[in-house]
Amino acid sequence: IHERGIYLFERLNKLKARYPEVIREVRGAGLMIGLELDVEHPASPLIGCLVDQNMLGWVIAGFMLQKFQIRIAPTLSNSNTLRLQPPACITEEDCDFLCVGLDALCSILSRGNSYALTEFLLPPSTSKPENEALIKSYRAAYSQPANVPDDIHHVGFIGHFAQAADISKWDQGLEGFSEQQAAKLLDRLYPMADLSKFKPLVIESPTGKKVCLHFIGLFADSNVTARYLRAKRPNIIHSKIEQGVRYAEEIGCNVVGLGGHTSIITRNAKNLKPQSIGLTTGNSLTVGMSVEATREAATQKGISLETCCFACIGATGNIAQTYNEIISEYAPKMILIGRVGSEPRLKICAEKIYYAAYESICQQSVTELEGIAREIVNTEAVNALRRKLVNVGESSIGEYLFESLGEELHERTPIQITTDMKELTKANIIATASSSADVILHPGLIEQSPSVICDIAVPRDTDPEAFKQRPDITVFQGGVVKLPLNADFQIEGLPLEQGITFACISETLLLGLEGHSAHFSYGNINRKQVKTIMQIANKHGFKLARLKTENAY
Repeated sequence: IHERGIYLFERLNKLKARYPEVIREVRGAGLMIGLELDVEHPASPLIGCLVDQNMLGWVIAGFMLQKFQIRIAPTLSNSNTLRLQPPACITEEDCDFLCVGLDALCSILSRGNSYALTEFLLPPSTSKPENEALIKSYRAAYSQPANVPDDIHHVGFIGHFAQAADISKWDQGLEGFSEQQAAKLLDRLYPMADLSKFKPLVIESPTGKKVCLHFIGLFADSNVTARYLRAKRPNIIHSKIEQGVRYAEEIGCNVVGLGGHTSIITRNAKNLKPQSIGLTTGNSLTVGMSVEATREAATQKGISLETCCFACIGATGNIAQTYNEIISEYAPKMILIGRVGSEPRLKICAEKIYYAAYESICQQSVTELEGIAREIVNTEAVNALRRKLVNVGESSIGEYLFESLGEELHERTPIQITTDMKELTKANIIATASSSADVILHPGLIEQSPSVICDIAVPRDTDPEAFKQRPDITVFQGGVVKLPLNADFQIEGLPLEQGITFACISETLLLGLEGHSAHFSYGNINRKQVKTIMQIANKHGFKLARLKTENAY
């Protein structure tokens, strides 16, 4: 034991000299040896997460067993220290073979090649030459956390990957996995993976205010979360979201935002019970930027909002209803489409739009009016209402206008309700927000050319591939936001270029800049909330960057 221990120590110390950035210390006595890894500056984001979650030693144990049939384990007190406790009968050849395996491991850790470290978890792939992915170097340059001023507000945001392939945007070393393999990796590791706490980012406003963002990541993508939703058992994901909220509270955040499917899983945050923090789903700014994106897409296609015909599929949902009330300020003709049996709820939706239009009529001059308000301002029904010739209470104005305008204008009524999808043939601007699990909007349903489709359904109501044969139709999922000053802003793993972020994240940042600490987009949202957050966005210089074409997030 003494002789073999000396021999093994010599070999291990040579490894330490060769990989000083990987091995911190070799210690022990005889054949009870500890190999402590240097994890102060992780070579890759995934390795950093494994360190933070005390899992690195266990992954290494699996790697050594599967690749070299060598059984080791981390110490119970420190998972970054590997226990090497061979039997007394070990030979020098065995020690040499152990060091061959450890040399391969150290090379992988030194190069930050997270694919080479974890590919043993999945069946072998024939889609890419194995050596190409195994030998590359990805070691990430270590960056210090941002210098966070003491006098600024902090916000948290809980999100996940939009799609499995985005894991290589978070950690480039994972590019060796095909999209299918990446999905399997997320599937396998998600239940045991803890939350990932990203380095804080400081975002500035032209007003001089700053906010510190703490991104809290779930090791899952939209498919994983959607599958849990369909199975009606989102308990694992829900518990991780609750952990994220508690963590945001612990580090002193004013507000925590929910991204991707996390808002749906928590019923628009209403299932969460924070102690001292505001919650927001980001839905208000998402709707506001979706309307802005719709107007931009129409302009790009040469469609005039003043003469367009707008249609909405799934019009009875809260998001769609709020979107419709705002787009009604621009569109003169609207078709609200729902499922068979939803006519009473569609009628209520139309009534709310008419009420919003009447509010505009009472607050603006005739020359300032647009959309539905301009279409109905000179009708007998509106004149009778304004001159108090009819006895209608405040809560019944929308219902009165729906009935009276129908009788007065007949087929010229600016808002129609229907359960027939064929009515889409009249529309050249379409929003779709159904709760269907399947694709329901196909190119064959669209007759107007050119047309634009804002698909704000989760999951999507459209299949992007199906519309590639129709270049006259623009399909998008809302709008992404450009930050006013932080041109280098980027959250690794989100499929966006620098300086741009999703509307849900932007709403969280804006609430932080305003020092807001109460719930905002919590449960159902309304038109006034959307207008409020859009005014705040304008105040701080948050603008529409472009149409959102990324997969559901």
